[in-house]
Amino acid sequence: MKVYIVTEEDLERLKTTIDRDPEHGHDGGGSQSSVNDPGKRMIYSEAHRFYNYQVHKWIGEIKK
Repeated sequence: MKVYIVTEEDLERLKTTIDRDPEHGHDGGGSQSSVNDPGKRMIYSEAHRFYNYQVHKWIGEIKK
């Protein structure tokens, strides 16, 4: 089994990264969406919200 030390700063950096709007591209570039199809944009948005929630929930649980 491997054990990793994760600092509060690491968790905050992770939360900042996942809270970034995925429509701004991989590196958070301009505000122009890289997805032009409204259906795909909705799917990406829903997936982002779902995984964002899961990661925030996990962080809350490990900080208890």
